[in-house]
Formats: sequence, structure tokens, C-alpha cells
Amino acid sequence: VCEEAQQRGIVCTPILKPGEVLSNPHLASRATFDDVELDDGRTMKLPSGWFEFDGDRVGPTGPPPALGEHTDQVFANLGAARPAPASPPAVAPPLAGMKVMDFGHGGVGVETGRMFGEYGADVVKIESRTYPDFIRVVLGGEMSPSFASSSRSKRSLGVNAKTDKGVELLRLMARTSDVVIENNSTGTMDAMGLGYAVMKAENPDIVMMSSQLMGSRGRWAEWLGYGPNTQVTGGMTHLWSYENDPTPAGSQSIFPDHFAGRTGAVAALANVLGNRRNGGGGTHVEVCQVEQVVGVMGDLLAKESLVPGSVVPRGNHSDHGTPWGLFPTEGDDQWVAVCVRS
Repeated sequence: VCEEAQQRGIVCTPILKPGEVLSNPHLASRATFDDVELDDGRTMKLPSGWFEFDGDRVGPTGPPPALGEHTDQVFANLGAARPAPASPPAVAPPLAGMKVMDFGHGGVGVETGRMFGEYGADVVKIESRTYPDFIRVVLGGEMSPSFASSSRSKRSLGVNAKTDKGVELLRLMARTSDVVIENNSTGTMDAMGLGYAVMKAENPDIVMMSSQLMGSRGRWAEWLGYGPNTQVTGGMTHLWSYENDPTPAGSQSIFPDHFAGRTGAVAALANVLGNRRNGGGGTHVEVCQVEQVVGVMGDLLAKESLVPGSVVPRGNHSDHGTPWGLFPTEGDDQWVAVCVRS
């Protein structure tokens, strides 16, 4: 049903159970999971990384180390101790002087840009009359509380990228920028003539952070949707239901929009700093949104891979204590939250 809907341009994604996430053909086509052998001979499936740098996964490459296994190695590579500053350091934002082109829409890319802006980078939000940020116009005008919140600390630029002159101006801007952020549908930036290859040709040291719903490759790479659509495909929505209740509880959360925005900011900044320390060079960072959901549930999905059927909805129950949850009180729809840890 979802595949047929997507072919017709209708946003629709499947509600998967943990076992179905592990065997999902799209995630398999992306190598979202690694098979990790344990000491007891069993093999578990572990998420293979939060993001990719130039197509390479950044994630675990084997089982967890034994306690203390790498202690000597770590301490031997700390480098020389830095002397205490002779005078108090200048009070300046840590990312002052960094320039960022923000093509973000909605949540993920917009949040990545805001992270850079609030730490001092010069972030320019790029829109056009024909393709404004949809949360700008969601209330029918040209401003909304969500847009004002997510775009604070930024400057604004209107450019018609559907014209040769507009594309030329944006390519010129890339020459003096450090980071490009985009979370458009798969292939949009390439179609506009502003993909990573073009940006890197203009500026060999540029870092582009791209974040798509299902990633830029794989069986469902072309699927349309918003970040919260990945809650269901990543298995989170199913586990939010109540124990032994077949009726889906649903969710009003917009996870992983803001979370993916932050992982995107961390990944982009890491590459800017790493490339500078290593003599320059650009990087294409990819943050697949459904893999952010899979990543935060990595422990549960690993358990499911070892003991099929063990990870099920539990409502408000928790392994951290009991009683734990929301309990009805006197009055109309009145509740109290109780979390007893010891």
C-alpha cells in the first residue's frame, strides 16, 4: 500500500514492528545494520552508524571492547598538555567567522542551521517566492512562531534558483562558504545544479550536510514525507503503543526532526574541523532520517535480533523502576505521573 501511495505522490510510510525493521528490504539495501559476532558465538544486528561521510559509514566496526582494553592506547595518544592561558580568553562565539548556506526546509536542515547560528556562525537562510520554507507559510502568511524560532540567529536571502542567474549567484556564494545544509527531497539539489559535486568544484573545502527521509539511495530513496514519517518505519511508533492493546496509541511528536538536525550539525562541524586539521578538503555528510530512529533504538533492535519477539509494546512500563507511569486521579481526565526508581 505504501509503495503504491508513494508512486502516486502520497505521503505514506509503513508501521513496522522491531522484527520487521530488521528484515526491511529498504534498510537492507542501505546496509543499515551490521552483523556483529558476540563472544558466545551468537550474531546480533547493530545499527551501522548515525551518518555517512563521502559514502562511508561512521559507526561500530565490531563488538564492544573489554573493560580497559584500550586504556593505555588512549592515554598514549592524548598529546602534550596545553599550557594555561596567560590571560582570560576573548569572549567570542566559538564558530565566529564560519559561513553557512542554509537550504533547510521544515525541521532537520533548519535546525542544523540554527545550531551553527547560535554558536556564532554567519548562517544565511536561502529561499525563493516559489519555494519558501513550508513552516514559514503554514499559518497562511509569511511568518509563523515555528519559523521565527527555527530561523533566529540567521540572515535571509531570496534567490530564484530556477534561473541561470540565481544558480550562478549561489555558486558564487559557495566559494566563500564553509558549510551547505539541505534536506530537500532526494535529487533536488542536483536537479537545480547545486549538488555536492558542483559545490565542491566551486570550493574544494566545502562541507555539505544532506538529510533525506529514507536516505539518498536504496529501494525507497525517492519516498516523500516528513521526519515523523520515519517513526513508524523505524519501529518506534509500534513500541509506543500500550501493552496487550492492538489499537495503535499514535503520537504527536515530530521526532526525529530536531534530533537529526543536531546530529547533522555535529557531523558537519566535525568534518569542517577535521578537514582543516588535515590540510583541507571537502566532505559530503549524509544523515538519513529513518536511521536516526533506528539508531536511538539500537539496543532494543539488537535484543530483538538475538531473541526474536522479545521487544514488544509496554505502554508506560519501564525497567528503571516500579510503579512507573501515568495513573488516573479524581476528577475529569486528571492524571498523576509516578516514577519510583528505588
